[in-house]
Amino acid sequence: MKRVLVVAVALTFMAACQGSKGPAGLQGEPGQPGQPGQPGSSRGNLAGRVKDAGGAPLAGATVQTDPPTTTATTAADGTFTIPDVAIGAYAVTATKDGFAPFTLASVGVVANGTANVNLVLQLPATAPGSIAGKVTDATSAASPLAGVLVTAGSGQSATTGADGAFTLAGVPPGPVFLSAKAPSASYLDGETRGAVFVTAGASVSDVTIVLSARSSDAARFTGMTLCQACHGSVATTHQSSAHFRSLTRVQRDGTGHAVAGAFSRMLNATLKTPRVVMVPLAGTISVAAASSAVVGAGTSFTTQVQVGDKLGYTPVGLGWQQLGTVLSIADDTHLTLSAPATFAPTVTSLSNASYGTAAASRTYTKMLPQDSNDIVAPNWPGVKATNPNYDANDPCIYGNAPSGATCAAGGTTKYADGQVNVYLCNLKDGITIVNDEYVQKFGGSPYTCSDGSIFDAVANTNPAVPMVRIAVIYGGQGDKDGNGNAHQNMGVFKQRFQGPLSDVKAAAAWGYTAGKDLDSLTLPIQFVESGDRNNGVYGINGYHPTEQKFPGESWSSRARTFSHACAGCHNTGLTLDWDLLDVTLPFGRDGAPNNSPFRFAAIKAYAFLDENVTCEQCHGPGSEHANAGGGRGNAIINPKYLTASSERQLCGKCHAFDAGTNVNPAQDYGFEFPWNAGNASLVGGGSYVPGVYDLGSFFDNWQERLTDDETSWDPAANGGKVYGLQHRQQYIMLEQSAHVNNPYLKTTCGSCHEPHSLFKSSPTLQSGQDQVALTAADYRNNVACLGCHAGIPGTPFASVSKLDVANIHAASGGAAALNGVAYAPTADEILGSQIAVASAVGQHMFDKANMMANYDPTNESMPVGRCTSCHMPKVAKSGGYVTGTDANGAKTVIEGDEASHVFDIIWPWKANAVSRFGPTYQSAYTAQFVSASGTKYDRFDFMPSSCSKCHVGSRRASIVCPDTTALYPSYFPLSEHRADPFWSSCFTSVTAP
Repeated sequence: MKRVLVVAVALTFMAACQGSKGPAGLQGEPGQPGQPGQPGSSRGNLAGRVKDAGGAPLAGATVQTDPPTTTATTAADGTFTIPDVAIGAYAVTATKDGFAPFTLASVGVVANGTANVNLVLQLPATAPGSIAGKVTDATSAASPLAGVLVTAGSGQSATTGADGAFTLAGVPPGPVFLSAKAPSASYLDGETRGAVFVTAGASVSDVTIVLSARSSDAARFTGMTLCQACHGSVATTHQSSAHFRSLTRVQRDGTGHAVAGAFSRMLNATLKTPRVVMVPLAGTISVAAASSAVVGAGTSFTTQVQVGDKLGYTPVGLGWQQLGTVLSIADDTHLTLSAPATFAPTVTSLSNASYGTAAASRTYTKMLPQDSNDIVAPNWPGVKATNPNYDANDPCIYGNAPSGATCAAGGTTKYADGQVNVYLCNLKDGITIVNDEYVQKFGGSPYTCSDGSIFDAVANTNPAVPMVRIAVIYGGQGDKDGNGNAHQNMGVFKQRFQGPLSDVKAAAAWGYTAGKDLDSLTLPIQFVESGDRNNGVYGINGYHPTEQKFPGESWSSRARTFSHACAGCHNTGLTLDWDLLDVTLPFGRDGAPNNSPFRFAAIKAYAFLDENVTCEQCHGPGSEHANAGGGRGNAIINPKYLTASSERQLCGKCHAFDAGTNVNPAQDYGFEFPWNAGNASLVGGGSYVPGVYDLGSFFDNWQERLTDDETSWDPAANGGKVYGLQHRQQYIMLEQSAHVNNPYLKTTCGSCHEPHSLFKSSPTLQSGQDQVALTAADYRNNVACLGCHAGIPGTPFASVSKLDVANIHAASGGAAALNGVAYAPTADEILGSQIAVASAVGQHMFDKANMMANYDPTNESMPVGRCTSCHMPKVAKSGGYVTGTDANGAKTVIEGDEASHVFDIIWPWKANAVSRFGPTYQSAYTAQFVSASGTKYDRFDFMPSSCSKCHVGSRRASIVCPDTTALYPSYFPLSEHRADPFWSSCFTSVTAP
């Protein structure tokens, strides 16, 4: 090295001096020989380790190369070595049973070297896993249950041991529900309501299934009084619910008169304009069609009428009708109105009618009659019903007695007073009757109640104008809290009134061994809280407004007693006894000829423990629970531990199928609630008990529920889907919904409705490791819906967190707790959540319906962005429909008062179903209509859609068909009406003649 450096320096110096080149130097001495080189090689080694996804070594894995070399098998520590491999690039593949193969490409082997690799084997996506857990009872001790067969939805099963434990092996990955078969008659079947998520090849542990107990066949109902001794707070909550407040019996004193406040529950709103009850003036009047001239007979116009007075009359069955304003008075028998007279619908002139003036008449500002001088008549067309003096099946009421027959009341022709107009009266006179005493009057004067009287089996055996008192008030207040404030549920609907059998002459011969004083009949006049308003308040109409066309629906038929039609859904601890009775119907059913035989169970003994829905309707008979000293889960049903299907059936008992009738005793006109006398010796005594029985075994026509077009909008016109037309149809709709039919969560009615108060649910939301508990989640601000739907990946609401939902809830005044501590978000947090929710919902509306609108879900008149506006349109009606006009000004239905529970979107072009089954049934036509020419029509509506409430262009014009006094079309079978030529004579309200 020194020599080289010196030469380099010298060369540099010489170059710098630029001297001439010298002669070449002498050849040096040869160097020493070098060390021998290594022999040439073309081989190397391959080594490494095979692990699973968790880093654990895998023994027995096979390792191969491509191009092929020696195959290796991993040792216990997962290592392997493949020696003497030719140099080059290889793909190294590891395989093992139960794992997906793994290949590492381009592994280089160098001469005389060792290439080390790590190979990780993943389980295949289809690798089965396992589920381990336990089954316990519902007691506080959560005691393990042995002998329970636990089955996965994918078919794997295992039976629990003495410790209640089970393990299911070979369960395919993904969500799976587990069912648990009760080990004995002391328990009921259960399941996991939420799916268990199994990861490929993994084990899931700590799954717990709780089985509800049940009472034995020897158990009996005890009544709510015993329940509330231990469950006071729950009982108090329940007592605020509509279930408990459904019926109120009118309390009376020793004289039979109503006590003070007995009718405080009755709706009595203040009217926008005063109600007039005519005081007739002397004489009668006549008015020609389209005339303003009034001609009197026996009248004293000059002394009893003044210019400017409002002149009117009272049509039979209706309230006061103003004819016009008096312009001039010529003499005692002639006056002129300021315009042609206006008459009641379908009336074109008057002849010898009683009359009065508003100034001389009585006026009232409240909906109900206020005293014995007052009388209330429903709006046109009024309410007409069977006279309670006659048997409802007497053919001479309707004028079609068989040839040669003699009517029950004598004669062979139609009774003049067989069907009469009905009025609402108040017998309070301040002297003998000092408190309100509401009655319904049948026939008589349209402007006074003084002509009526109440049947008495001894003192008044044949009242000329019968009256029936109100014994029980049903409905009308909706769902209220303990302070009497209305719960904001989907709506309140109607108020009906039950008349005692003792006031009905036709019922005097009905033989009872017990409970006749408790039984009743639903009186013809009802109040309707929903739908179109009348004078700013509730409507007043008929419970069965077409009974004059179909007497089988007569209010006074023995088959229409409360015990026969209603008790199973409104009373708890019900006991019934009956005689099967054959009568003759004036009009045949199911195609039978008129005056055909008709069999029904005539109730002869009726009793209950609680008049309303109380604890044992849902928890089953409680005697054994009480005898055991109570305690959580002892010999009593806990619905939340039933299968989801059984819990839904619990509610479906009375909210499933409005056309359903009981299976046993078999009748032509069955009980309108589930009852199976074949179970009389079993638990429930004939009544449905949830979890113990299948609901379908209590109806004789359960299979018809999915095709019925009587109480549902015709499924044939809805692609097979069933949407309720009448009330009590929620169960059938819910069973079709994605809320029930999905692989992740089995919902029940209790998922959205608090079981005891029936108010809003109080869910607990999981947000990461946090739990957020909400009290009374509201559907109006979407909290009730987003509580489940927010934050789910791949859905429209993935960007909304559970805390966002809690913040919206808190901003609306709702109480919330975060991990058990009261939660109060900041204003900024609330604003951020409002933006997040509005953005997500707005985008969803745009994506699905191309809607661009301001998010305003709490605006009751136009709730844009409220989930239920689109997913739960109000297709059914319990009380009434809201009507309006379509884009062409034709009459149309906008919405009902009960929401669809199918939860799908009903697009306007899919709302093709129309109420097809003719004007003989109360829900077939929703009202009557009078055209400009005075022709009376029955109105038939198309099903409301998800858009009809807000979008006029989405509404379909109702069909109006000429009304006829004849029974049309034939009542059954309903399917015939789809093609009946009757419909060819129908119009819309703007084209009707």
